[in-house]
Amino acid sequence: MGVVDTNKSNHRLVGYLKDPELYKDSHLHHIGSELASAVEFADQHGLHPIFDVCNRLGVVLPTPAELAKIKEANLSTIKDNLIELSEMLDCINKKGLVPQWAHLRMIKGVLLVAGGQQKQDAIFTLLLASSVQYELDKEKGRELINDVATDRDTARFLIRAREGYDELLPTLRDWYKETLRCVGLVLPPARVPAIRYR
Repeated sequence: MGVVDTNKSNHRLVGYLKDPELYKDSHLHHIGSELASAVEFADQHGLHPIFDVCNRLGVVLPTPAELAKIKEANLSTIKDNLIELSEMLDCINKKGLVPQWAHLRMIKGVLLVAGGQQKQDAIFTLLLASSVQYELDKEKGRELINDVATDRDTARFLIRAREGYDELLPTLRDWYKETLRCVGLVLPPARVPAIRYR
């Protein structure tokens, strides 16, 4: 997992954004202007930097501590901005050799190995998406991440963030669930085929 933060990250995509000439012969050259627009959009709208998992780019949701400070009237705008950024990233993802989220869901055990302060919010987003997916399906099988290996400080952050999520008002937890679904990190509940009796 990586985070594309132009201020703090050594991610290869940040390297491209800082000096596109170094990458003029690479696949990154074909997504450069779209990537720059997506990073700028996130920055202008106060969103977290985007993440990548196996080169697939995705959005990072606000943490529960951040969400609790946001006025309810602004939640819709933030959700709309996250959806728009997600659509921008989907256009970039379609141009690269990257797995779909569905590919990760087909793997029985996905271990996310990531840590450090700059990745904490992104890790929380993916773990929350997996938890929400499990909650919707009531069984394992379609979540993105099954396990995580991380450092102590990140683990503490993730525990506090999850506790914060559990303490949110139901309307705010619903905001997370709907936003995760709208940006493609959570699927609708699995449908069980109807049993027909004769």
